[in-house]
Amino acid sequence: MGSFLTQFVLSGLISTTFLGLSSILYAEDLAQLEIDIKNSNGDKTGAIDKPPPKRVSCNCVAFRLDDIQDYWLNGAQIKVMEIFDEKNLPLTIGIIGNEIGEDPEIVSYINQTIHKNLLEIANHGWNHENFTEFDQETQSLLIKQTNKNLQHLFGVMPSVFIAPYNEFDNGTISAMKENNITHFSSSVTLSVPPFPLVNFQLYHFPEAAHTGELVPSSTLFVPVNHKQTLSQIQKSISDYGFAVVMMHPQDFSYIKNGAHSNQINWNQIRELEILLDIIQIQGLHVVPIGKINLDHDSIDKIPHWVKQISIWHSEGRISDKEYASGIKFYQDNGIINI
Repeated sequence: MGSFLTQFVLSGLISTTFLGLSSILYAEDLAQLEIDIKNSNGDKTGAIDKPPPKRVSCNCVAFRLDDIQDYWLNGAQIKVMEIFDEKNLPLTIGIIGNEIGEDPEIVSYINQTIHKNLLEIANHGWNHENFTEFDQETQSLLIKQTNKNLQHLFGVMPSVFIAPYNEFDNGTISAMKENNITHFSSSVTLSVPPFPLVNFQLYHFPEAAHTGELVPSSTLFVPVNHKQTLSQIQKSISDYGFAVVMMHPQDFSYIKNGAHSNQINWNQIRELEILLDIIQIQGLHVVPIGKINLDHDSIDKIPHWVKQISIWHSEGRISDKEYASGIKFYQDNGIINI
């Protein structure tokens, strides 16, 4: 048990150190101060130009893989998650609450890799419904149902919400706050900037880049090459200070007989690998959606995998002795300070 927890801890520490480097502020060139010399009567005729406001950026990119569910394009779903795991990069996965839990391949893979602290579990609706078609009370119930099921399956209470169809309204915002959601993602085409990076109760980080495009009047996605996605990432960081890349399993599967098949599109997998390599070469940091904001350490100083033993203890799933032993382990290893 000690060896397993040590691996847990080291994974979390490495991730925390890496993400801390991503919090970078940069400013545009300051205007030169222009001060006129006093005129003959001693009055100041010049003025000091105010520098332009500082532009804040995390210099980071978050990838979200939407529509995670049972028995559907399993090969593509798992392969994309494997790519991020192999490169030791975080990935936010949007899981449909009522469509997960029966497929041992998907559920087992997530449970076997989540301890590495690279997969961020996000709520992606109960049945992938358009939340704007429901009142606030129903929206809140849908979020709550999904969170409850995801916690049951994976031991994590999601704090990130990916709006199905990228649609949301004021009722959705209130429903998210009621369920302790701290971050959500939609699309820049359905949102109004700015998107603050600090001092917000509910952070909104919409996608402005993608690895596939929906064919009009259909349910088919066609892949785009890494150059196009990279250009979208660079523009988003320039415009908003961050970038979120939307991915779907369909982007990485072949279309056969007018439908997406469970055959992996290896060309598009390679495009993703190239994209991730270039991003890192350019000095951009890959982070989960919940770590885009610059003050994320003040929101979640203790990793979820540490908090989990408190949840288990409150639910009676572990004894007082086991709980005390776990807390002591984290104290001894410098993870928490009580």
